[in-house]
Amino acid sequence: MKTLDVAAKIKAFRAQQGLTQKQFAELLGITHQTVSKWEREKGYPDVFLLPRIAEALNCTIDKLYKS
Repeated sequence: MKTLDVAAKIKAFRAQQGLTQKQFAELLGITHQTVSKWEREKGYPDVFLLPRIAEALNCTIDKLYKS
């Protein structure tokens, strides 16, 4: 099974926006530990957060999940 590279994409888009994990987490109303887990592939964002994540990262949901 092909794994999604969502972790690397979140990290890359976050860095492109010049956001720290803490700043990004504050935009989403979550903890920076949660963002860290996503970026270390220890978990994935809740589907309900995807629109807000895409908006904060200035990208589309498709860009986060497509190869």
